[in-house]
Amino acid sequence: MALNNEYWQAPPAGGGYEIDAGAYADGSDGKFHLPVTYYLNKRASLMYWYQNDYANTSNGTQFGGFGSNSNDFATGILHSNGYMYYVSAYSHNNAAIRHNLKSGTAATSNMRAHDQWHQYHIYSPQSGTNAGGIYLDGVKMCQFTPNDYSDVFWMHVGFVGTGSHFTNEMVDDIGDSHKGPTYMAQFYLETASSPKTNANLHDSGAVIDLTSATDFDLNGTGAENNGEGSGLFMFGAQTTTSSLTANSNTSAPSGGVADWATDGNWTLSTDSNVFPFSGWYGA
Repeated sequence: MALNNEYWQAPPAGGGYEIDAGAYADGSDGKFHLPVTYYLNKRASLMYWYQNDYANTSNGTQFGGFGSNSNDFATGILHSNGYMYYVSAYSHNNAAIRHNLKSGTAATSNMRAHDQWHQYHIYSPQSGTNAGGIYLDGVKMCQFTPNDYSDVFWMHVGFVGTGSHFTNEMVDDIGDSHKGPTYMAQFYLETASSPKTNANLHDSGAVIDLTSATDFDLNGTGAENNGEGSGLFMFGAQTTTSSLTANSNTSAPSGGVADWATDGNWTLSTDSNVFPFSGWYGA
């Protein structure tokens, strides 16, 4: 199977697919640098599985983003009220915020359940009316029309931080009571002008089948630049003995960083109460 950059490894031994290891952040404050030279502006499909040990009704979940200053920032947050928020701004003092979204309805109680696995996905092609979207467990919570500049504008996945330049600028001022995911696994990134859609990656709620050309084909074209990589990152699976795991977390393009273990409070987890898992909780 072809990849934009050869970060791949080996498919599972046979049969279905499950994940028996992942990244764990005590305090839900871990963040992982995308395998890009600096930040990711646009044209990408970014998906991962996460599980929290805190109730979403107590703290919102911050999924990642970029927090340089009050002019340049982006983040996605499932607020404790159940609504999904997404904001992206570049040179804010000189230009309008690119995207400032709130979901039309709140997430269901199943989609907000902690101690269960969920799927978060940003889909941002090069163009198309309302073609971009933020998905939770396969449900499109927010949508936007790509402007092909700062549609994604992410540097890290996980807890980016708090600050008024995130929340005060959103449709609602949602405050700073949010954390990152507690556990993260099977992080997928494809940088391309027409990357994989949620229908490709959701696959009825199952984890990505690495033997499927539909699920796992990163031979996309149209990345913003050659400093952006594509890959599937299993967060530590190389240190386990299971034949059903694989890992590309140590590979990165020139100048990029993809080392979750040293980039911010992640540790490897094989907690038997959490792993293995093979699908989502359900919407």
